Amino acid sequence: MPHHTQRYLYKHKTISSSYLPNTLSIHPHPIHQCLFPSLSQSSNVKQIHLQNKMDTSKLEDFAISNLPQSESDKPPEPPVYRQILTQASHTGLITYDDLPSWHQDNPSIYTSYRPITHSIPRSLKSLFTLHNETLNIHTHSLPFLTCLLLTGLIFYIFSIYFPHSPLVDKFIFAIFFLTTTICMGLSTGYHTLMNHSKGVAGIWLRLDFCGIVVAILGDFVTGIYVAFYCEWRLQVGYWVMIITLTSTILILLLHPHFQGLQWRTFRVCMFIGTACSAFAPIINGIVYFGWHEVVRGTGMPWYLGEGGLLVLGAVVYAVSFSFSSKFNFSHSCSGRKGCLFSWDYLGRFR
Repeated sequence: MPHHTQRYLYKHKTISSSYLPNTLSIHPHPIHQCLFPSLSQSSNVKQIHLQNKMDTSKLEDFAISNLPQSESDKPPEPPVYRQILTQASHTGLITYDDLPSWHQDNPSIYTSYRPITHSIPRSLKSLFTLHNETLNIHTHSLPFLTCLLLTGLIFYIFSIYFPHSPLVDKFIFAIFFLTTTICMGLSTGYHTLMNHSKGVAGIWLRLDFCGIVVAILGDFVTGIYVAFYCEWRLQVGYWVMIITLTSTILILLLHPHFQGLQWRTFRVCMFIGTACSAFAPIINGIVYFGWHEVVRGTGMPWYLGEGGLLVLGAVVYAVSFSFSSKFNFSHSCSGRKGCLFSWDYLGRFR
């Protein structure tokens, strides 16, 4: 190309830039279209292509942001049950209807249930929160710690207050506190871990029953020892009787066939039957020693009161006594065992 022609083109061409991102269009002078039609056509094609891309993106933005949404396109409003679950998750507690079927025990207690955790640490954290098992847990945990301390101190207490008592007396009292410690400890574990899972709750429920049987055994052993202090044959005979009964109960309680709510009355009848067997040594003692001697030497009224509370608690457990909504933070178990062992402690140290 001649030099003067290049100078002419450079002098007369115009360059313009549109204020658009990533776009630059070159508009040649009309003479260019005559001298260089291919260059002019290429520039026009590029300009049209960029302009179409801009228009398409603007159209998409307009369609997304500016077009009105129809009623069918609007997201549905959350139903009422979601609001209820949100409120329950704020406190960490759920209602009776939210529980799985295996955990639904007493419909009269409707609120303040702990959710199923499937985690031992998460269940243990509930020791320090308020829910409908709080009273059950701590009415067992406090006697557990007390009896555990007394079991360790029983020999020291005897050495101070009863320095001349025989060693077997110390062991008998230690047996009483030890069996009570086992009962309260297993009950504490059950009420703490019953919201873990179905399998764990079933295991701890059976352990709780075993703890009650162990407590009954310890109560009988100590009572028979005191009632027939100088009659070792009667002591051994009644000890064999109560060990046989409690062993039979343990076998039935641990058998998988007798688990579930449908066998609740059957289990209660076994407990009541074992407790009623205490009338055999009581009647024997009255016949052998006389009424006044039995009352003075064995504290029989305390045993009768304890037996009455045991039967009353078993009946309350069997019929699932209905509590009002004001008592959702307590079950019958806490009051039953609390009265039972408080009465028994008073009888021991009267």
